[in-house]
Amino acid sequence: MFVDFEFVPGIQPRTAHQTSLTVNPGVLFKLGHGFTFGMRAAFDVPSWRIGFIPLLNKSWPLHHQPSQKAFLKTFFVELDVPVKFGRPNGRMATNPVTLATQVGFGF
Repeated sequence: MFVDFEFVPGIQPRTAHQTSLTVNPGVLFKLGHGFTFGMRAAFDVPSWRIGFIPLLNKSWPLHHQPSQKAFLKTFFVELDVPVKFGRPNGRMATNPVTLATQVGFGF
């Protein structure tokens, strides 16, 4: 089991440069063969939305010469399903569910 923290900044230039930050703490569990399952909480700041994000991650090790100290250790692809709940005062409730992918390097 691993503890995972993800921070996602957002800037929307078309809406008077509105900025936001999504904070996603969670836990990850190794499944074997490079697969990892995880669950993150989701908090949008500043906002009234909260939720959770189940995810599945597949990673591949990057092979380097034994004499090299490499900064990047793995390449990964991740599939996320963010589910968020919103109850703004005086407005209709929103409960969006989306599908997201991430590609990157682990260090």
